[in-house]
Amino acid sequence: MKRMEARGSWTLFRANETPTSTTSTARSSRKPTSPTRSSATRGKIQAHKIEALELWKKMLAMLFETGHPWITFKDPCNVRSPQDHVGVIHSSNLCTEITLNTSTDETAVCNLGSIILDSHLKPDGSLDLEKPP
Repeated sequence: MKRMEARGSWTLFRANETPTSTTSTARSSRKPTSPTRSSATRGKIQAHKIEALELWKKMLAMLFETGHPWITFKDPCNVRSPQDHVGVIHSSNLCTEITLNTSTDETAVCNLGSIILDSHLKPDGSLDLEKPP
């Protein structure tokens, strides 16, 4: 957001070429001379530079046009998390009200599902707990 407000640029990287960029909330990744940005400048990894304001406009356009993606910010989520001992928050559920910790051993996901309750009712009105969904 600071780069957008300053009308600076943002560099997009491939996560598989920059594994440490997703495993922390390090403020060092924001520095213009970060190792990742230096590698991109030297052509060692693929990167795409875009004006931060244009990226923000594209994100907002997608949100307004489709209702997705919901936007949440990783650093504030991790700073405010009472579960920082469990791992870094990398993601959230679809509506972003629940943040999900991920560690080297586990990847957090949020899966939603629905069951039509009236299709599980017995003739007497009780719930058939054994009936498969």
